[in-house]
Amino acid sequence: MIVRASGQGSWQRIDIGYQSPIVSAEAFGDTLLVLGGDGSIFHSNDLFNTYQSDTLFKGFNPGALAFATRDYGYITNPYVQGGLLKSADGGVHWSPTPNGAPPGAVWGNVLKFPTPERGYAGAYMGSGTFYHTEDSGQTWTSAFINASCKLILQFQTLNDSTVYVLGNSSTDGMPSLAWTNISVSNDRGISWQFVSNVATRGYANFSFINDSTIILTGNKVIFRSSNRGLTFDTVFRGLSSAENMYSYISSISFIGQDTGYVAFSRSVYKTTNAGITWSKTGFDFEPADSFATINLIKAVSTDKAIVASSNGIIYKTENGGGVWSGLNTIEAPETFSLSPNPAGNTLTIQTSATGPLMLSIYAIDGRPIKQLNNLQQPNTDIDISDLQSGIYFIAVSAKGQQAVKRFIKQ
Repeated sequence: MIVRASGQGSWQRIDIGYQSPIVSAEAFGDTLLVLGGDGSIFHSNDLFNTYQSDTLFKGFNPGALAFATRDYGYITNPYVQGGLLKSADGGVHWSPTPNGAPPGAVWGNVLKFPTPERGYAGAYMGSGTFYHTEDSGQTWTSAFINASCKLILQFQTLNDSTVYVLGNSSTDGMPSLAWTNISVSNDRGISWQFVSNVATRGYANFSFINDSTIILTGNKVIFRSSNRGLTFDTVFRGLSSAENMYSYISSISFIGQDTGYVAFSRSVYKTTNAGITWSKTGFDFEPADSFATINLIKAVSTDKAIVASSNGIIYKTENGGGVWSGLNTIEAPETFSLSPNPAGNTLTIQTSATGPLMLSIYAIDGRPIKQLNNLQQPNTDIDISDLQSGIYFIAVSAKGQQAVKRFIKQ
């Protein structure tokens, strides 16, 4: 079943007659490929107004879906010969590859192919093994990452040789008590270096939105790093239990570096300023889907996105998801004002918030510029004489909540 948007910020439901969980998706413009938990593959060129399905491998248990280009894609599947399927026509037809996937990765859900020839795969059940191919899966090399990254949760390629891995030290495939961490390889997975621990346990997800900025989710929290994971700031926390029935479920998808979505188990949040602030969208399950949870989200453009659920339903928006600007956003109820704006060398903040305040200034691309902690006065003058002329964001945080405004430095 698919739900598609109609009207201002709404989501409309369309039935495609599928009942199993949806485990993975890829998007190229309005072309979408969706992988079902029973091995069914759905293919659409018009954002699921129309679609076709391939049930040749239905009944099998797929691991992961990865497309290098609009035409060339791969699926890991432990129940087909070799464990690796390949398509050369945009996912319309699939066939097993001659030599298949590496033995430790056929059950895994982590698979990337930056090019049709070069691919990466993560091992299953906490062995910490990372696999790499340069010949479309004909041969694979393997390397052990480190003792802190036994279970590979996700990985991202930054360029031709650099790969970042998100993982933890769990060895049984159940990471609920293990701390999340990041490691990096600068030689296509041959050797690895530990980068940092992240202040969250269990399942997590991450995404590079530009060369240095990471958005990371885990346990009802959104983190942001502007230095490739060396340090992280908490930019959102506080989901209700109803919004996130299972705190380990989260999915991230960005279009460019500014616009992106984070889906928790029953709610979707959106950013338009590179992850500095997040607002809740108008997404909600219909009553018939009251027991469903979100498995993944995939952004197609700044206004179009799909949400895939645990009961085979796909929700679709074509107008940005209907961001709510008031209740249930992450903005603090206390307002603050800026003056003057545009500003010269001094910016004055006036707020009704009480208690210690934290002020953070960000560049237009999301880089943190300046931070002031434990401010007690409702009126504060900030020296911005060291800032170059341009557009900036300033965030005022108090009592775990945050409000953000834009200002211009002359």
